[in-house]
Amino acid sequence: MTWASWVDRHINPRETEVFFRSSAPSHFRGGQWNSGGHCKEATQPLNETSSSMSYPQKNSLLEEIMEHMKTPVTFLNITIFSGFRIDGHPSIYAGKHSSIQDCSHWCLPGVPDSWNEFLYFHLLSKRGVTS
Repeated sequence: MTWASWVDRHINPRETEVFFRSSAPSHFRGGQWNSGGHCKEATQPLNETSSSMSYPQKNSLLEEIMEHMKTPVTFLNITIFSGFRIDGHPSIYAGKHSSIQDCSHWCLPGVPDSWNEFLYFHLLSKRGVTS
């Protein structure tokens, strides 16, 4: 609600297009990423019935909030797609002095490239460009 209120107060929809990308699904085992959690087993895509795919409820709430906004928002829902590619980050991204896995940083090329393609498609479709 805070984000939606800020956007409605400060964004001029005639000058600015607003996009909101959903979150990638959580898939840590043994705690959160900064408290002992790890994703070493994330070598296969998640399936739809996985309890780790908890973001769709959050996405539904977000969609409901966006329906009541005066500013149009394009929702780039990458949650389930990213769950199917949870294996897209098979190594640790943590720097030299840490063994904490940070799955916000996916391996490139791969999953983030697809997120960018979704955004690019929406930008082109808003301008009537087809390829």
